[in-house]
Amino acid sequence: MPRLFWGNFDFETTLGFVASTAVSPRLLGELAFSWLAIAGPEDVIVTPMPPRPDELQQLSDSLKTLLPRFVSHPEELSQSEGFNLQDFLATPWGWSAFAENEFARWGVTIPDHPAPAIVRMANSRQFSSSQEQSLDCALRGSMTLQSFADVDGFLSQEGELGLERRWVIKADLSNSARERLLGQGETLTDSQRRWIAKRLERDGRLHAEPWVERIAEAGVQWEIPQSGEPQLIGVVPLLTATNGEYRGSLIAAPDDETFTNDALHLDTWRPAIDCQRQVVERLQQLGYFGPCGIDACWYLSLNGEQRLRPIQDINARWTMGRLALGWRHRLPPQTTALWHFGPDSPAVGDPADHISLLRTTPTTLVATPLRLPSQLQLNVGNITSRYRSD
Repeated sequence: MPRLFWGNFDFETTLGFVASTAVSPRLLGELAFSWLAIAGPEDVIVTPMPPRPDELQQLSDSLKTLLPRFVSHPEELSQSEGFNLQDFLATPWGWSAFAENEFARWGVTIPDHPAPAIVRMANSRQFSSSQEQSLDCALRGSMTLQSFADVDGFLSQEGELGLERRWVIKADLSNSARERLLGQGETLTDSQRRWIAKRLERDGRLHAEPWVERIAEAGVQWEIPQSGEPQLIGVVPLLTATNGEYRGSLIAAPDDETFTNDALHLDTWRPAIDCQRQVVERLQQLGYFGPCGIDACWYLSLNGEQRLRPIQDINARWTMGRLALGWRHRLPPQTTALWHFGPDSPAVGDPADHISLLRTTPTTLVATPLRLPSQLQLNVGNITSRYRSD
């Protein structure tokens, strides 16, 4: 059954955020190209800013494949001969009550999916924090904040932990480096206090933790069925900026055993996988099913020891890491690739690797250069010690 992909990449806004945190239509339009990793020519991608025919042709020529249709509204399909919206399976980035209502209004087929309340719980910091606590893997000094007294208590321990260091305070629903406050030391500015006060009033809680020096990060990709054992889909190393923003995912050609055992360091992430399996089983018991990506990281402790944080973020939805695996069929045997987002190409791999590029977005969208273009950098080699990019 063909799918109708809707990139509600800001779906957290309908799980509890205020509208001011929503992603701009322009950025949503650029991110919509991410669906090409798994979409076929029979599928449809709904986007607030569809590419022009010449831009779509440029991308089709680059990828050497037929592309799905891009439409601004499903009604455009019903106006075309041979299209029946009921023939398309609704596929959002994440499920929410808003997504349910939109799909129902459009008349596409809605598959079984988890209840919005379950999705909200699964994506909340409250849930991930509770899992870290129960599995005894929380960062030392992390706290749930329900008042300014809690905030002051968190900040006062910074000195005790050796921290005239950085810290981060996150809203209960936050992702992609949004809805968070970065700071340093024990004193808050007036603007930081206002940010905290607004979200405590809105959500009733915040979540605080010390900012740690990450060595390596990976998104562990799971598929949680309604019944039966959750399935590990893959471990996808992440490229991130120093502020934690996502920059790309490292993938390898299918059945490349050398890469799987070496660059992905599956054994290195095995403790995270074993810990996360308990989390996804718990999510299944609570009623969540579908795609789920849980980020993990290795970091340096204050005394310089390497430590694992197996549950850094729980994303009960599609993730860029999960989509990245869809590009693996484009890779020649024995090939590694970095799916990179951003205007600059980071220096990764060895010059001897003969890195080549495959664009996964056009150069322009509605005649304007993209702010967040993406591309596959082929033959990047083993860059697991160089995930981070400034």
